[in-house]
Amino acid sequence: MKKALRYLGIGFVSLIALFILALFVLMVRGSSVISEAPPVSHSGPDALQDSMLVARGQILVQTTSGCQRCHGQNLAGQQMGEPDAFGLFVASNLTAGLGGVGSILDDAGWEKAIRHGIGADGRVLVGMPSEYFHAYSDEDLAALIAYLKQLPPVDNELPKTQPGWLAKVFLGVGLYTPPAVALDPEAPHAAATPDHGSLDYGSYLVSVAACSECHGAQLKGPEFEGPPPGPDLTRTGNLGAWMESDFIHAIRTGSTPDERILDPNMMPWPYFSQMNDSQLSAIWSYLSSLE
Repeated sequence: MKKALRYLGIGFVSLIALFILALFVLMVRGSSVISEAPPVSHSGPDALQDSMLVARGQILVQTTSGCQRCHGQNLAGQQMGEPDAFGLFVASNLTAGLGGVGSILDDAGWEKAIRHGIGADGRVLVGMPSEYFHAYSDEDLAALIAYLKQLPPVDNELPKTQPGWLAKVFLGVGLYTPPAVALDPEAPHAAATPDHGSLDYGSYLVSVAACSECHGAQLKGPEFEGPPPGPDLTRTGNLGAWMESDFIHAIRTGSTPDERILDPNMMPWPYFSQMNDSQLSAIWSYLSSLE
């Protein structure tokens, strides 16, 4: 009996040791995913400080990109919640003030951050939605960068993002692959934005606005259980009974035809509401075309 218990104890301790070793290996692998960003080359146009380009960039930042959602209303960055097992996540100060990346990024650096999810220090930007911003045309990317380069400096020194052990395990096992790793760095980019008001323009806006993040790759609702509960945006969903005017009213006011109020924390309609009628009409045309 004692011999059997001894073997059971040895087996149990061995399993614990193997588990700890596997956890350690996954954490090391996850850390390497973050620290070893793939090389990318600058392929976008220079963001000249033209007033019209800056104005266009401001609209993109405040509407389709919704940069303030993470980086704060003045884009001076903020800590995203309290540290936990997943770690500490911080949205950078984008201005040229103390602690800001605006003082060290050139056009190529901005492109790497926005389009590829790679920071000024060469590290992977965990949480940066570059899988959507990657679709920005060279024309719009230049406008975005032009606007960001002229932001008023705000002093706000923040700690760096520090993924915790659980986030590293997720990265190590491949449950989450950052855009910097998942994207093809040599993938071609559209030089020009599709014609405004066209179906292609609606598809483009849906892509860069990250609609599929909540509504699923086919926009038929999330492909997983739990929040965020993005509803079906195709004709088989609620939008099948809507008119274009209903859609525009819902985005402008957050109120749907069936008198539901959209939660701005889940559906960022206050940002999208600043789009012009041509943009919202193009999005509606594209959504209406989906089977």
